[in-house]
Amino acid sequence: MDVFDLAQVPDQIRPDFMCFGLFLSIGLGLLVMAIMAPRFNRPGFGLEGRAWMMRWLILPFSIVWLIFFSAGAYFDFRYAYEAQADVRAGRYHTVQGCLTHFYPGSPRSRLSRDFERWRVAGMDFAYADEKIGFGYHALEMHGGIVHADSKVQVSYVRRLSGRNDIVRLEVWQHACPVAPDMS
Repeated sequence: MDVFDLAQVPDQIRPDFMCFGLFLSIGLGLLVMAIMAPRFNRPGFGLEGRAWMMRWLILPFSIVWLIFFSAGAYFDFRYAYEAQADVRAGRYHTVQGCLTHFYPGSPRSRLSRDFERWRVAGMDFAYADEKIGFGYHALEMHGGIVHADSKVQVSYVRRLSGRNDIVRLEVWQHACPVAPDMS
């Protein structure tokens, strides 16, 4: 039996600070660049007469960028900490059984945006290697433990978007008939 378990260590359920920090830093850099643009409207900088255009194009873009990623960070942080509290309190769902459908994702490349998808006990689960955030997300073709003939017991928290984030996964290999392809 293979096990992935965040339920035993709920402190590892947290938002991806580095990702949001990077995007917010880019937005702040663009904002500073827009604010500083008039200083470059002097001879020798190569922007004579064009600094105003740089300012009025980059300024709204940087503000929209910051609002968009700040809102995304807020909701992701809120969800991660709510999920962490739910897992600590044991408020998560669990289903068990053989997979009824399975799609291992595309073998095109490690960076493909293709999701591994499977269904057990009427619940659908989907994830990709490059997923940002907590929860199980290792594809079969890259060493993941879920296969088409696996029996699983999966514990998950449900997002408002309807996606299920896996916090505990027990897998019994070759314990079931091969599930049909879900593609």
